[in-house]
Amino acid sequence: MNNSSGKLPYHRMTIEQLQSEYGFVNWQKIIAMMSTLTKTPITEIMIDHKEYMQELNILFNRYSLETIDNYLCWAKVAKFLPYLGSRFRRAYADFRREVPDLSHGMDSIGPSRVFLSRWKECVHVTCEGLKLPSSLLYLINNKDYLTSAVNNVKTMVNDIKNAFFTLVDRQNWLNSPEIKRKIKERAKEINSKVGFPEIVNSDEVDKLYLNFSIDTSKVFVVNIIKMAEHEIYLDYATLGVVIGHEIAHSFYNELKKEMNTDTNLWTIEMNDEYERRTQCFADQFSSYTIEEIGENLSGNQTLEENICDFAGLQQAYTAYRSNLRDHQIRLPGLTQYNSDQMFFIQYAQIWCEIANEDGHRKSLHDSHAPGKFRANGVVVNTDQYATAFACEPNSPMNPENKCKLWSAM
Repeated sequence: MNNSSGKLPYHRMTIEQLQSEYGFVNWQKIIAMMSTLTKTPITEIMIDHKEYMQELNILFNRYSLETIDNYLCWAKVAKFLPYLGSRFRRAYADFRREVPDLSHGMDSIGPSRVFLSRWKECVHVTCEGLKLPSSLLYLINNKDYLTSAVNNVKTMVNDIKNAFFTLVDRQNWLNSPEIKRKIKERAKEINSKVGFPEIVNSDEVDKLYLNFSIDTSKVFVVNIIKMAEHEIYLDYATLGVVIGHEIAHSFYNELKKEMNTDTNLWTIEMNDEYERRTQCFADQFSSYTIEEIGENLSGNQTLEENICDFAGLQQAYTAYRSNLRDHQIRLPGLTQYNSDQMFFIQYAQIWCEIANEDGHRKSLHDSHAPGKFRANGVVVNTDQYATAFACEPNSPMNPENKCKLWSAM
């Protein structure tokens, strides 16, 4: 569970307190039945989402029991719609287009995806229910490709780390060589795991499913999709950015913590400069309006993710440029764009999304900014983007004042 405050989100309550505060169901009766089944008295429970329970209490008091009963019946039926005929699956797919599933979790009233083809649904269910065997099939059929891919990703991780070291050296506001050394030493300690678990081999998987009966008259459909070989700018603008983003996360809170504890190394001037730079990002993203609902983002709420997006892009770009060959092949149909331009175009593709009004409103409570702001709001701060697309000075995508932290330039 993500909890940036550092405080435990759990709330210990007695059964009497639970019934008193959230009396929309008979908790005492339910828990008494559970105690009978477990043969262990239950006197206290832990609530990990108190706000959710409070909102649920409001909903139960707002709507009639008939409405709640209808919803619960629908939620139960919705979970089985993918296994019914195509008429039902198509109707549910139409429903999901109008009412997207925004939960991505256990509170969903039904599956967020619906396959109109029966075989696709069967493959999905098989892969979800038998993750290790289906993964093993993929590995067996793609051994050479995956070995090469794993090695390439390991190389990329190393390149991104080296790019981070380069960025640290370029930060003039970090005017202490010792601080730069400590940051780089910590980055070296980051352990990356690339590939697949060692248990994924035929003998080990067979042991796990020793008592699992299979009807051999059925056919298991294997759908293998191989990734094509990409030009380097495409790989670094996608996976490279993600790797750099996660590296940046590991330093965001640690830097703030060290500023407050190690005052011998972190001077007041450096602390103030760090705060000034982070506040720049907060102010920038707070100025963005989601036009579809007329609401502004919270730059403070999305601050860490925005800074890590920027740092990830800077690391990926630095690594890409250090590995750039003399001649990069231009993509068919996009030959008017050079490799630098394609790097930023590919980066923007990460954040393509479609959202309805409910989706936009939910994004106001997310720690991540909506996709279009994660694209434009990040590249607008980079001199490299402005150079690549020859943006005029003081134009919307090349403002005079840019927000920079872990900047390459």
